[in-house]
Amino acid sequence: MLRMLLLFLVGWGLPTLAQPAAPESTPEPPALLLEAQALFDRAQFRPAIDLYSQILATDPDDVAALLGRARAQIEIANTDDALTDVERALTLAPQDALALALRGYLRLSAGQLEDGMADIEAAQTADPTSAEPFNYLAIYYLATNQAAQALDALNASLALDPAQALTLNSRAVAHTFLGSRDAALADLNAALAIAPQSALILTNRAAFYRSLRQYEDALADANAAIAADPEYGLAYLQRSFIYVEIAQSRTAQPRQFYQLALSDLDRYLELTHPDDRYARLDEYRAQIVQILARTP
Repeated sequence: MLRMLLLFLVGWGLPTLAQPAAPESTPEPPALLLEAQALFDRAQFRPAIDLYSQILATDPDDVAALLGRARAQIEIANTDDALTDVERALTLAPQDALALALRGYLRLSAGQLEDGMADIEAAQTADPTSAEPFNYLAIYYLATNQAAQALDALNASLALDPAQALTLNSRAVAHTFLGSRDAALADLNAALAIAPQSALILTNRAAFYRSLRQYEDALADANAAIAADPEYGLAYLQRSFIYVEIAQSRTAQPRQFYQLALSDLDRYLELTHPDDRYARLDEYRAQIVQILARTP
């Protein structure tokens, strides 16, 4: 589901620099699996893949690790490797709704629309109570600029489980693409009522406020995201964008905000694998450095 955050940030873009609880009967996942999930949640996909691979080296039949690694592979566009993991999971658990939903998403993304929809439907049949088939269908629709269809899928998911913070976050993205900003903010607020310490959702709401030039609110959310998870790189990147736009909006003492923007950008680059960074950030950094060089 982290793809939703990437869509949210890309949708609002870089600032222009032209001017200065589970049921009690369910056992707790092993510690390494929880650590890998935590890395995934921080958008540290390659370290997550490494840790999932470590788990699978010990137990090649760990379905949760296979699917976790597949989700991380999807985020870095290693779709062939993701499909390999999903297919392996399905040989071990043919009726696993998440595995079927992931294969459906991968097939849809590859243009195999009939097979992909068949997998989504199979996932729904395998577990009619699972929201995952609708969630991955929504991701596909958002990625292909079909926001109205994504909204339908997300509504169906939330009808099954209204307490999905990340799905509410995703629906906020769909509402934004459809121009329904009030509905988007309502969903972000509802998501944070469920998961108030989610760095991902706080960063998304910061991006939302930034798009409205409500910089005080945007900065408050970015700060809260970093306080919630100091290793969540995308929060630093978003705060860098906010500082640049604050600097551009001020007629006095903009230098301190450009310096803060540069510091946050460098922290993002430190936390993020080079292959996973946004494009144009080297150019963005060089522009900030040039502005600082000529700003008193």
